[in-house]
Amino acid sequence: MPRNSSVRLALGLGAASTLPFLGCGPDVQITSQTGVLEISPNLIDFGAIASGTEATETVNLDNTSPDVSLEVLSVALQGADAGSFTIVEGGFSGRIEASSAMPLSIAFHPTTLGFLMAELVVTTEGSEGNTVSTIDVRGESVDGGLQVYPRVVDFGPVDVGDSEEAAVIIENPTSIPIVIDEIDFSGDDGFDYDAPSYLGNLPWTVDPGDRIDIDVAFEADGTDPASAGLTLLGSTFDAIDVTLLANTCEGSAHGGWDQDGDGYQTCGGDCDDGDEDVFPGAAEVYDSIDNDCDGIVDEGTVGYDDDGDGQSELGGDCNDGDASTSTGAEEIADGRDNDCDGDVDEGTENDDGDNDGYTGAGGDCDDADANVHPGMPEDGGTGTNQGDGLDNDCDGYVDEGTTAFDDDGDGYCEEGPVCVGGADPGDCNDADPAVYPSAPETADGKDNDCDGIVDDGSPGVDDDHDGYSELGGDCDDGDNDTYPGAPELPDGIDQDCDGIVDEGTTAYDDDGDGFAEAGGDCNDGDATIYPNADEDGGTGTDEGDGRDNDCDGIIDERTLDYDDDEDGVTESAGDCNDYDPDISPATIEVPGNFIDDDCDGEIDEYGF
Repeated sequence: MPRNSSVRLALGLGAASTLPFLGCGPDVQITSQTGVLEISPNLIDFGAIASGTEATETVNLDNTSPDVSLEVLSVALQGADAGSFTIVEGGFSGRIEASSAMPLSIAFHPTTLGFLMAELVVTTEGSEGNTVSTIDVRGESVDGGLQVYPRVVDFGPVDVGDSEEAAVIIENPTSIPIVIDEIDFSGDDGFDYDAPSYLGNLPWTVDPGDRIDIDVAFEADGTDPASAGLTLLGSTFDAIDVTLLANTCEGSAHGGWDQDGDGYQTCGGDCDDGDEDVFPGAAEVYDSIDNDCDGIVDEGTVGYDDDGDGQSELGGDCNDGDASTSTGAEEIADGRDNDCDGDVDEGTENDDGDNDGYTGAGGDCDDADANVHPGMPEDGGTGTNQGDGLDNDCDGYVDEGTTAFDDDGDGYCEEGPVCVGGADPGDCNDADPAVYPSAPETADGKDNDCDGIVDDGSPGVDDDHDGYSELGGDCDDGDNDTYPGAPELPDGIDQDCDGIVDEGTTAYDDDGDGFAEAGGDCNDGDATIYPNADEDGGTGTDEGDGRDNDCDGIIDERTLDYDDDEDGVTESAGDCNDYDPDISPATIEVPGNFIDDDCDGEIDEYGF
């Protein structure tokens, strides 16, 4: 079916039908429910257009019914690529009168390449119901850009009367023809361009894959910088500019401006573009050439008089940075070899008599000894760090910093045999006044007394190696049997450092009764038991308590409960004389002895 053909649909009232169309694209179908609707054309095919451009096509919605009007309810684009198409606003009122038509414009504006398709859906309302009509909308998006190169044609330096030619190449890499409508050419005199004769007059069509070579030329009538511009114009592409330059050194990459290939152009400061060793920043060498293009020849080399005293290094100047120094200059007392003869201040008051590089005016305190001058090590340069009794560095101090000097002022030097100022040798750290032989040892992590042991005898060190220092509670850090928690021994020493001597041992009076076990206390946990204690436990009752209170091995002797005379009866049991075994309640009264033998309170009751 031709692209611009129309479709007419007439259906019975209330019927629903589908009419397929086959043509240059996918099937097109129109579905109707009520009446007569004609869409022309039945397919919108934009063909191929350049990506980023826009094209518009128009369809007509015809109401072919002679007596029924149609109300347009909605017009929409649907499908995955619907975003590449737009319904152009305006052009209809929403109602299609009988035997009338409504134009509808669709725009195609692709931004991605390839074949793109959507569906136009028109819904109308007639006297018998709604009608839904659809047609396909499609187009191809292609790369529409021309490739033009070079964009800058630099003819470089062109002598007066000479001419240079070059080519500007135009290529069409796309799949659609591209039309060049116009060429704008403007600029300085001397430039011109020429196109192949087969192209004829503008506009020119560049077919897919084709190439056009445009010749550009410049003929110099002077040496001033010149420039021109060539601009390609067309409706399907943005303006393309080509710049033409000649005799323009500034910013140019043309090799003609750097004839010697040293990387610098004449407009970039190269003062000799025929010599690759001459350019700004080049190393200046003694060759009578301004190598670094700074306007000065051979400066900084041995052949240049840098200090302006009339003599260069090649001429004998031994210090070409000092105008007062050159061969034949007057020697003065300034610590320098003014006349470049190898001797400093010779013949002046500052003559270096010992040739050590220092004079008296320069600080040499003994100009007859080459081992004495400012900066000389105090060991005389021997490397031994031993003193020699001299102020070698002329700072007013003898042997400071050597083993013979008391550097920290604590009265001791490191080594003898003779220390400066009468100090004694043996200081193991002569930079610390708290460290010297016999210094008091303190808990500071240093060997204060130089005995080879750090912090020995100080509260923080465990001198007896029993696991405790004085700071840790050791009350005798010279006895490894004495420390907190040590077992207490009966030796008159507080082994466990609790402030109590011999507690818990046989030598200690644990119960405070004045006797320890070693002193005869047979129970040092009971203060009523000790040698010669009262056997009544100190109660004053003279009654026994079942204990050996006086530690004589006998329990309750001399109490009322003890049978002192071993007659089988105690005083508490009625023995009226517990010191006489012949007297007790069990004894038979002996007549005539004037004794109460049976302890009944009567004497000789059975007498004569």
